[in-house]
Amino acid sequence: MVVAVDIDAHNDDPFKGLAVTTSGFARIGATKSGPGLPRLFMREYGYLSAALGDNLTHTLQGFIDA
Repeated sequence: MVVAVDIDAHNDDPFKGLAVTTSGFARIGATKSGPGLPRLFMREYGYLSAALGDNLTHTLQGFIDA
């Protein structure tokens, strides 16, 4: 399973298209967990934001913790 990680859709995003919180990214990561196929997380292109590192960390940690 390929998971597109769109971590610039953060609530600090100046465009506010989705406004996902950092803890929301953890919940998104958790939804990609479970038995079955291996996962490949791919970062989509976007723009720079100070929150990107935390968003990626929370996404992957949510996946691992679930």
